This record gives sequence, structure tokens and C-alpha cells, in this order.
Amino acid sequence: MTAFWRRRIVSLALLLLAGSLLYLAERIYEISLRDGTYLTGWILFVMTLLLALLNVRKRLSVLPLLPAAVWFQTHVYVGILAFGLFFLHSNFRLPNGPFEKALWWASVLAFATGILGLLLSRVLPGRLKRHRERIVFERIPAFRSDLRKEAECLALKAVGNSEDPRISDFYLKVLAPFLRKPRNLLAHLVGSRRHAWRLDAQFRAVRHSAKPDACDLLEKLQEIAEAKDVLDQQYALQLALKAWLFIHIPVSIAALLLAITHALLAYAFGTATP
Repeated sequence: MTAFWRRRIVSLALLLLAGSLLYLAERIYEISLRDGTYLTGWILFVMTLLLALLNVRKRLSVLPLLPAAVWFQTHVYVGILAFGLFFLHSNFRLPNGPFEKALWWASVLAFATGILGLLLSRVLPGRLKRHRERIVFERIPAFRSDLRKEAECLALKAVGNSEDPRISDFYLKVLAPFLRKPRNLLAHLVGSRRHAWRLDAQFRAVRHSAKPDACDLLEKLQEIAEAKDVLDQQYALQLALKAWLFIHIPVSIAALLLAITHALLAYAFGTATP
């Protein structure tokens, strides 16, 4: 067994132990004729604040704090534990009031987007490393524009030299729309290559019917199309790694603010008693 799996097994065992202790504490609190939601509510609130510290840690990376990997793992396991405690706090059901429903759904959405981000961060970086170098996300549009201009020059050259008109038709109907903007993002995200096989079949069909002196030009156009497909894959994977945070962070902040309001209302109306 590798060190990686040993760490994961120990972490999961500690997570189960912590969850069991929290459940046991809540049951003891209830048996002693006290409100268990008071205990779980405060523990859940402290956990939520701890989860929020991850974003603070990212902004204070210059300080000699714990490594980012430790904070990330802590964020993941505390998040899972907090979600289980959240369901215990809400008695495993959707509340009735509109404010409580908003808090419930915000918490569920924060957890769901967090799990999605965890999966993406585990799968997508490995796929990005399969290429020789990772392309900077912000430079992808410029690279795509350069490829489109190069393909346009080749297509104009084919028209100017009175080569096979089927090349210019193929460029206008197939290549120009493909090169204009990112394509097949969902296919790249799930790892499908059907679009690439389809484009390769279209190139073979044109090459089969084109004049012999047009084969070199078609070869260059296909190289451009393949380079554009690599850009699309990089764009899709890096966009996914960035985009989920634009949902997770605002929803998490909303859940935290709603939780604070929930606690204030509970004390204001005298429902939060030990």
C-alpha cells in the first residue's frame, strides 16, 4: 500500500470517528432534555468559518502559514463533516419557512459545487499534463486568432492560384466556423474524440477528390485544425477548473451570511436555548 492510500485511509477513519462523536454528542444533548440543534448549530457555524479560511489562506500566501495542500485537505474533510452535521441539524428534511429553505438550498449548492470542484481538480490536471506544455489560459484567444489568420491566408492562396475550388468551399463551410471560436467544449471535457475523427474523415474525403497539387495545402490546413483542437481542449479543461469557483465561492458566502442571520433571528426570538 502506498503512502498516498495510507494517508487517505487514516483521514477517512478520522472523519468517521469525528462524525460518530458529533452524532453521539448530539444524542446525549437530546437525552439530557436539551435542544440538540443548539449544539449542532454552533459547531456547524464554527466549521463554516473554518471553511471560509481557505480563501483567506489563498490571499495570504506570503505568510508562513501551513502549506496550501494541508489547507485544501482540511477544507475537503471539514466540508464533508459539516455537510453531514448540517443534515443532522436540519433533522434530515427540508425546512418549511422561506428563509430556512434559502439557507438549506444555499448550503446544499455550496456542498455540491465543492464536490464538483474536488472531482475536477483530481481529474483535469492530469489530462492537461498529457501535452508537452500547458498553454496559458489568457493567451489561448491570441493563439486561436493566429491559427485562423494562417488558415485564411492558405485558403486565399488556393483561390489566387486557381487550385481546386473544393478547397475554398471546404474552408468556408467547415474550417472557418471551426476556427472562429472554441468548439466541442463538452466533448473535450468528457474526453470524447468523435469530433476529431469526424473532421479527419472530412479532410480525407476532400483530399481523395482534390487535385494532386492541392495535397500539400490540405496537409497544412489539417495541421492548423489539429492545433486548434488542442487549443480547444486546453480552453475547455482550464475553463472548467476556473468556472466552478465562480459558483462555489458566492454560494458559500451567501450560505455563511444566511447562517449568521439565522443565528441572530434564533436568539432574537428566543428559540436558541441550550
